[in-house]
Amino acid sequence: MKRNESNFCCFKDETTLGIGLLLISAALFSVMGSFVHLAANEDDLPPTQLVFMRAIFQGSLIVLAIFQWRVKDVTTTNNNTVRWISVHGVFGDNSKVRNVVIARGMVGSISFICYYHAMSALPLGDAVAVLSLHPIVTVLVAPHILPDEPFRLVHFIAAICSVVGTTWIARPTFLFPSSATSTEQHSNNAMGYAVAVLGSCAASGVILLIRRAGKMKANTLQLLFSWAVFGILMSLFVAAITLSLPSWHWPTSKQAWLYILGLCSFGSVAHFLMNYAGRIAPAGLASIVRSTDIVW
Repeated sequence: MKRNESNFCCFKDETTLGIGLLLISAALFSVMGSFVHLAANEDDLPPTQLVFMRAIFQGSLIVLAIFQWRVKDVTTTNNNTVRWISVHGVFGDNSKVRNVVIARGMVGSISFICYYHAMSALPLGDAVAVLSLHPIVTVLVAPHILPDEPFRLVHFIAAICSVVGTTWIARPTFLFPSSATSTEQHSNNAMGYAVAVLGSCAASGVILLIRRAGKMKANTLQLLFSWAVFGILMSLFVAAITLSLPSWHWPTSKQAWLYILGLCSFGSVAHFLMNYAGRIAPAGLASIVRSTDIVW
């Protein structure tokens, strides 16, 4: 059988390719999470500001890509090319695709705000443990959103094992009090845990929406552009309603800028890989693999 030329040389099918890229993405997200924690502690930067800066950084790259990318003009017989955006549009070329892509951007922005807040407000182990609950949610909800991906007991068991393993490695202070430092013991707060739970549910929604968009042939750039737009808008909105906007400030130290550059760079690459791979990998399995960031 002839191998699909669109796949990388070491992958025989799209699912395997997707899982491989998600593993790389998880490792990069792990690095990004460390930079988020460091940036928030270094210069007391609010989570909404970090999301805003990350969305501006990634959005700039995506806008550059979608306006410069050219494709063959299929309406003519010659080799003329047209801008990709004029054919596909930034949110999709039909209403059904646009609805899913926009929903992905909205849910994704909420997920990142919750993620950044949890990583900056909670002990690192606590935040990782609670945020990593999303595989269970995804496996249970996927059959209702994606009818051709039925519930699989093996995936559910794997999701449970993933959460248990993550909890054991992260050793959250609410289960392992002896592992907490004096600083961490004073960092716990009910709002932080509630936001982390919401973030975990939103992360599950992101995986499901990306997979749904992939089945509708949505492009990765459309998904990334949608997140950037709503990441900017949602971070401003949440900052306004939580009265944290006055806390936004220009980072004052070189170290803070290095941490911000690290979270933006590693986060953008990880986000691209996750959105590309999530379109072609089964949602339940993708969520389980995505949760392996704790290993790194």
